Amino acid sequence: MAFLAVPMVDLVVFAVLVGAALYWRNRPAAHKRLMLLATLSLLGAALTRLPFAIEEPALALGPYCAIALLCPPYDWVSYRRVHPAFLWGTAWLVATVPLRAILGFSETWHEFAVWLTS
Repeated sequence: MAFLAVPMVDLVVFAVLVGAALYWRNRPAAHKRLMLLATLSLLGAALTRLPFAIEEPALALGPYCAIALLCPPYDWVSYRRVHPAFLWGTAWLVATVPLRAILGFSETWHEFAVWLTS
């Protein structure tokens, strides 16, 4: 039941990023950055299926965070400033990574997951 926390947290992260992107759809720079981060938030499932991550799924978090953390420097190199959407979106994406582990091993989560799957 602990693993169920991963897709549930991914779902919340994705929903928040897409919701923010839809809210700012009239601002193309913010919209496209938030949609990119929303797409990257779903990358964790694919990275855990790589050969080195099958034995230890926690190894997939390194590339996941690295890809997300490359977005603000890309903005800096390209535009000489970091767009706030990349700054806050990347912070939100990376800050939720430890939440997957913390939430997955809590007793309350296990009770919720059993209720959810029954």
